[in-house]
Amino acid sequence: MAVEEIKHLPDEAKEALTAPESDEVRLDGEGRWIINGRVLTDPQSVAILNRALRADDSGGYIITHGPHSRAVRVEDTPIFVEEALFNGFGHFETVTLSLSNGTTELLDINTLQFKHRALYCRLAGGWPAKFKRRPMYQILDRLEESDGFFYLRLCGSVIQITNED
Repeated sequence: MAVEEIKHLPDEAKEALTAPESDEVRLDGEGRWIINGRVLTDPQSVAILNRALRADDSGGYIITHGPHSRAVRVEDTPIFVEEALFNGFGHFETVTLSLSNGTTELLDINTLQFKHRALYCRLAGGWPAKFKRRPMYQILDRLEESDGFFYLRLCGSVIQITNED
């Protein structure tokens, strides 16, 4: 990798991009970037890696910066919901998701799933996203139970939530 192309990056981002293929670079099930068992802690490096994550042609994942790329292991989903912002009320309510890749998107409530003690949704591009704890609890604050079934009241609709464990 050309030094000129990455010299402006934070050290942890450089380390992830230049690690030998024998080193393990992974995104764990909680949205943490890890190199050989060490969790990356620099917020700027984490943001760069989240934005650099792409699917490759074989169904795996890579991080790319400029013309360079490196394979990474994704343990759960490639994108995480960092925040859920509620706007409006009733049928006029929307939920805007702030995503780990630096983008925002409106929640499609019909794609919500609860599995493995976590909340997931499908994004507009078809990618799965896992809610981090705080936004998951923001959504589940709307949870209601009736006759042994669980429902969410969101965006003017009531949707049944099933546990898919």
